[in-house]
Amino acid sequence: MLHMGMKTVMPTTVEDAKGLFKAAIREDDPVMVFSPAALLATKGPVPDGDYVTPLGRARVAREGTDLTIVAVGPLVPEALAAAETLAGEGISAEVIDPRSLLPLDTGTLLGSARKTGHVVLFDDSNRTCGFAAELAALFADQAWEALRAPVRRITRADVPVPFSTPLESYVLPSRERLLDACRACRAGVRA
Repeated sequence: MLHMGMKTVMPTTVEDAKGLFKAAIREDDPVMVFSPAALLATKGPVPDGDYVTPLGRARVAREGTDLTIVAVGPLVPEALAAAETLAGEGISAEVIDPRSLLPLDTGTLLGSARKTGHVVLFDDSNRTCGFAAELAALFADQAWEALRAPVRRITRADVPVPFSTPLESYVLPSRERLLDACRACRAGVRA
């Protein structure tokens, strides 16, 4: 995959943090690494040696057949927990972690959408002009024929994040809203 210019990555796991940082350092073009505060305390095994995560390759965090959830950064663990809940309801959700936002692994994303026919995007950026909006455009443009329901977006509201904890929880994406969107998407219900 050839992509010249600014590249952007957002690791979710400590393994990917090491691998993506090493890939960014070795890259000839500039790479912006987003490291959300919600992930800074994450612990886990770190691969030994010269471990590199290639830019432009998504990670299938959980295999599934009925629904695709694309989650970014700190929302990946929430998406995995939601997928576990959905499995208990008989819905097999595939969870994709793009890791590399630019270049984007469109092959993995579109392949999953074509396999499941249902896509829910779970992103902590604004609804308007955010990453989920770009992904929705990608699916509408290149996987329209395979989709059996409209792409759903669970995102941050288009307002500044308030300082009040109850108000903050209202404007930020949540597992509950993700679960509702996944159930509605599979049922073919309009949001």
